[in-house]
Amino acid sequence: MELTDKIYIGELVLTYGNLLTNKQLDAVKCYYLFDMSLSEIAQNEGITRQGAYDLVTKSTNILSLNEEKLGVVKMKKDISLLLNDIEKEDCSKKIKQIIERIKEIVE
Repeated sequence: MELTDKIYIGELVLTYGNLLTNKQLDAVKCYYLFDMSLSEIAQNEGITRQGAYDLVTKSTNILSLNEEKLGVVKMKKDISLLLNDIEKEDCSKKIKQIIERIKEIVE
């Protein structure tokens, strides 16, 4: 898995992680964010390696499905890109302050 994939999963976890059970969230964090193996996750959870695989896969699918339906991560990225473009223009100080405030809200 490439770093960009891990970053994307991390963004999904930050955005939709509360929709997972604690066990699902822990498994996804361990696998993608802490780079733990399925065997290590299985040992920590007291399940088989196949069980850990199923847990991580199901949890990742839940996160991805929510993003497909809601698109919050994509929307935040698009808004940030647009704000960066606006910020490059010759704007008043007040507009730049508003842009910074929007960036804080989106992030």
